[in-house]
Amino acid sequence: MHLYYSMNKTLITILLFPIATLVAAQDVYVKIAEETCACISKNDLSKSSKQEIEIQLGLCMLESANNNKLEVDMKDNAQMTKLGEAVGLKMAAICPKIFTYLIEAKKVKEEQLEIVGKLKSIIEGDFNYVVVKDDAGREQKLIWLRYFKGSDDLMDNVGKLAGKKVRIKYADLECYSPKAKSYVKYKEIVELMFEE
Repeated sequence: MHLYYSMNKTLITILLFPIATLVAAQDVYVKIAEETCACISKNDLSKSSKQEIEIQLGLCMLESANNNKLEVDMKDNAQMTKLGEAVGLKMAAICPKIFTYLIEAKKVKEEQLEIVGKLKSIIEGDFNYVVVKDDAGREQKLIWLRYFKGSDDLMDNVGKLAGKKVRIKYADLECYSPKAKSYVKYKEIVELMFEE
């Protein structure tokens, strides 16, 4: 009887341990979410860029994770993503305003990503680059990776279009460069319009 009771107790402990561990992990994520919300709320985010908000969020989250003895390997992308997702879900209920700032900052950034100037040339290669001399007199090189609105105009008429006023909307894109052995930022063309 004593052996039966002891075995049952051991079995219950084994079965409940993962549940208790999961509940404890969830409690830690809630605490980190609360502390991250409190930390980031100290900053005025109304004029911050999306990248600035994301950096601040990451710093607050890591500080709280360290304070709560949650071991995080910053070089492990999968672990960092898991932490971000788990804490982010909890934060959405605690401080949803932060996510509003992120959405608004993204919209502002997208609206600002454009170049106005004169079409200079197209550099052909594995990928084509459109070269524009902007209104400030600087040469801007934008990568042509895929179809975009206005790309048909460039295909056969480059010689005729050189020197024409153009407005280009673009998105920042980071790609790994084997030659540079690091990530390089490109301006990917999203839309191109010729102006009279």
